[in-house]
Amino acid sequence: MTIKRPDYLIRMDKELEELQEKIRKLEAFIYHDPEFKRLPPLDIAHLCMQLGHMRAYASTLHARIVDKNIELREE
Repeated sequence: MTIKRPDYLIRMDKELEELQEKIRKLEAFIYHDPEFKRLPPLDIAHLCMQLGHMRAYASTLHARIVDKNIELREE
């Protein structure tokens, strides 16, 4: 039996994929681009905080997707 995934779950998958790509790009900038170290200290702090929030949101979104997929299999 094939379970049809609801549209909202498909949208969540897409959102997570896009968010992960943005995280990868910001990580590359922070950890590998010499321009990052030339930014004003407040900008550096804000970008690091932003990365932390993006990672936390991605983790929460991933957990929600996993939980919903488990619920769908149990029905």
